[in-house]
Amino acid sequence: MKNYRCCFCGRSREKMGEGFVISKGTDEALCDLCITDIVILLHNERKVAEKLKSIQSEDIIKS
Repeated sequence: MKNYRCCFCGRSREKMGEGFVISKGTDEALCDLCITDIVILLHNERKVAEKLKSIQSEDIIKS
């Protein structure tokens, strides 16, 4: 099996063992630790979609 890396933290599947979610058709993967962090962040954050929509693409490019 291919040794995937988490696209957020860079941990390898080989180092972590199990606990990876791998996207179909791409080589992108997320480890369980990052998924847990994302879920906690989104659960605690209200109106995340509205906040993300308010970010201008120019601001993202500059940063």
